[in-house]
Amino acid sequence: MAIRWRRVLVLTCGAVAGAAFLLLGAGLLAQRFPSFLQYRVSVLGSPGAGDRLLGPLSREWETEHRFVRLAPTPGQIGENAKRLAAGDGDIAIVRGDDPSATGLRQLYQLQQLGLVVLLPPNSAIETGADLKGRKIALLATAADDRLLTTAFAMLGVDAADVSMVEPKELGAAMRAGRASAAVALVPLSVRSPLLVEAAQSIARSYRAKPSFLDISEAAAIAAAHPLYSADEITPSVFGASVEDPSEAVSTIAVNVLLVARPSLPNRIAGEIAGTLTSLRSRMLVAEPAIAQIGPPDLEATGAIAVHPGVKAYLNGEQASIAAEAVNLYWIAGALIAIVSPVLAVLIGWVRNEPTDPSDRQLAKAAGLLRDAATAAPEDLAELEATLSRLTDDLVEALTRGAIEGEDFLAVDAVIRHASARVVERRRTAGAPVLVRTPS
Repeated sequence: MAIRWRRVLVLTCGAVAGAAFLLLGAGLLAQRFPSFLQYRVSVLGSPGAGDRLLGPLSREWETEHRFVRLAPTPGQIGENAKRLAAGDGDIAIVRGDDPSATGLRQLYQLQQLGLVVLLPPNSAIETGADLKGRKIALLATAADDRLLTTAFAMLGVDAADVSMVEPKELGAAMRAGRASAAVALVPLSVRSPLLVEAAQSIARSYRAKPSFLDISEAAAIAAAHPLYSADEITPSVFGASVEDPSEAVSTIAVNVLLVARPSLPNRIAGEIAGTLTSLRSRMLVAEPAIAQIGPPDLEATGAIAVHPGVKAYLNGEQASIAAEAVNLYWIAGALIAIVSPVLAVLIGWVRNEPTDPSDRQLAKAAGLLRDAATAAPEDLAELEATLSRLTDDLVEALTRGAIEGEDFLAVDAVIRHASARVVERRRTAGAPVLVRTPS
């Protein structure tokens, strides 16, 4: 039988109401047992490069977000971008000049690593260009570091003139003529134990405090290589171990970033940015390293684009996960409140609705089929006449378009079956067969 539009409407409203009830029930179940619906976000860390923030970030996150868990995972800053791009993890700490990080999305800036050049007292080196042809001591920094090799190439420093020196032996190396300057890549704005040890070694050998070089070429290097930026070194990097500069000291720096795969949901990305912002304001006094972190610059154009969820958060356009959950429950409740009474009215409407012609004819044919098996012999003639009239009515209804072709065939099959049964009973009883078999 063809399903009429009123019944379709009832079924649709019933499905909507059922879905709303399921949604509301799932929400209540999730509130009671959040671990069953928890979304796990793997965060690849890196020792010494913002990793100290992951613990506080995870703890802060857990107090406000029950359905999303941040899971810090050991990692290395030089490998994290590749692992993330390969699907091993969701969020990672990477350097802004890592070529494998190009397709990732920026969540937050964790710190800056800057190139620092230490000089012995009364050094003749005054600019970065003066390093050309000099012996350079490299302090705990890989010789093939991308920032280092880029700066050396721009300044004309030959790799053959660069050698590794332990910080505690730096003063002796300079006294012996094995090094005219020392270079290290360290976090800016935060005291560096590495540089303090190196500066103290120079001070012991020379009986005077060392100084550090103002790289005036930093702006030109940054202009030629947009992955880097010209920045300033603050005296806090050295503490009281070097001579205080009379002016700001320029250097070339690279950002250490918290990034995510593009598939990280926008809501989670925005919430992470918000949590880090809140964390920074509360931990600034107790943890000076927090001063380095900050939201990404939306105006900057770099190789690592800002995540859309972070953009929405910084522009004030994103609702929190909790707020969206409340909205979801409100929508489910509203659907139930609206659809349920409508559904009740429609069900009553359909129950009181008269059946269509095909329904009536099918019910009548089914009744006649039952009568054909149980009617008394003297009633079979009347039953034959009734089946004949029903066939005529069925053909007329089909001609007028009152019933569909498939409905006609269904009723006609029942009539044929009933007629065959009547014929068989009359032959058995020896009575003449008068019925007109439907064609």
